[in-house]
Amino acid sequence: MAKDQGVNLETSQSTVGGSSLEQHWKEEKGTETRKILENGNWDRVVLQDHSMSTIDAPESFKTYATKLIDLVNEKGAEPLLSMTWAYDSNPLMQGTIGSSYLKLGEETGVKVVPVGAIFMKAQQARPDLKMYFDDKHPSSDGSYLIALIYYKYLTGNSVKDIPNRLITKDSEGNQLYLNFVLPETGAFLRQLVEDFDMESFKKAH
Repeated sequence: MAKDQGVNLETSQSTVGGSSLEQHWKEEKGTETRKILENGNWDRVVLQDHSMSTIDAPESFKTYATKLIDLVNEKGAEPLLSMTWAYDSNPLMQGTIGSSYLKLGEETGVKVVPVGAIFMKAQQARPDLKMYFDDKHPSSDGSYLIALIYYKYLTGNSVKDIPNRLITKDSEGNQLYLNFVLPETGAFLRQLVEDFDMESFKKAH
């Protein structure tokens, strides 16, 4: 999205399926997050725990998110907390997830990117859309929405001109589709992100 709009964003990730921030801190399951933070030169670092951590292990969520926040601050970068979304089978999870991330953000002075709140708003407004690939992972539509949220949050730019089809090229120069959504779906998701009031959200929660 950024490349399409002429914006230079250099990104990297440290992700291991099903892992928690505690496991990232303890370098379990092959994670190398602390090494990457120690050796890299980052402007912003997004921290997201396992989707069930705020519900099943709230103390661990708070403890290890705080440790990683302190490390990110120590390295001179800005930490961000990425609020996750509820499972398709249990949207009531969102209350605990959202309040836990916002409370931690208040306690640590870290901004919370309200991904889960916007994701669930899309689900409520357009239940006809398939936002999930399975019970918890996002579909193409869900992934497009999450990318829109981060593009807007990180750049401050409008998302209204983001295309419905995101294209790149492979090592041999062949065109690859990263993701695409129906035109009417793209218009809805872009308007949702464009109209979402981050400041009012923070005050209401």
